Amino acid sequence: MLKSVISSVFICFLVSNDLFSQDLYKDKKWDVRIVPELYAPFVTGDVTFSGNRASLEQSLNYGGLLGLHVESEKWFFVVNYADIGFKSDFKLPISDRKGNFTGKYGLMGFFATRKVTKWLKAGLGGRLLSVNHDLNFEGELLKDSDWSFLSPLVVLNFYFLHTEKWRIKMGTDVGGFGFFDSWTYYFHPKAGYRVSKLLEVALGARYLSLSFKSDELLVNTDIELYGLDVGVVFHF
Repeated sequence: MLKSVISSVFICFLVSNDLFSQDLYKDKKWDVRIVPELYAPFVTGDVTFSGNRASLEQSLNYGGLLGLHVESEKWFFVVNYADIGFKSDFKLPISDRKGNFTGKYGLMGFFATRKVTKWLKAGLGGRLLSVNHDLNFEGELLKDSDWSFLSPLVVLNFYFLHTEKWRIKMGTDVGGFGFFDSWTYYFHPKAGYRVSKLLEVALGARYLSLSFKSDELLVNTDIELYGLDVGVVFHF
């Protein structure tokens, strides 16, 4: 999955790099945007508890996002919050014993990137992840955990097309780097069409990989969330 995403991004860059337009900030130094979005991710992955490793069955779930974006020709500042919930069944190998795994994630992300080339801004940030997990195994609640940790991020924003009407871009980040035994990978290609001076409609696809450890019964969590998001962008 990860290799396919990277390959697609590289092909898009080769095809569309020459389409990047002139500076759109010459008449407006800063573009302030409020960005609400709905997200419908599929969830797959593995959980390890009490020495047992179980693969989660793919399930379609829900999520919502709200972001504040402030951008100029050189800088891009973002603060956003995502709320994602899911429930997936699993079956232990060999024994075929069954259970289900419920997760609720609150993700507060923030970063600042600076222009490197006409098609790239790069920078640093962080993602505060609040986690609530319930693990039910054959009708018995084995784990109900709730904790939070902060993951440092290296962030890249690629601009494939940026005109008065269209914006096609992709945000990526890599985070965790072993802090709190965590690693994260994130890709978000997105296309937006400017309907008016105030309003833009947008469609994107998100991929988020989370790998982290917790204490007690739930030892390892390796989760992949991927799916489409749709939203609007209010420009001020």
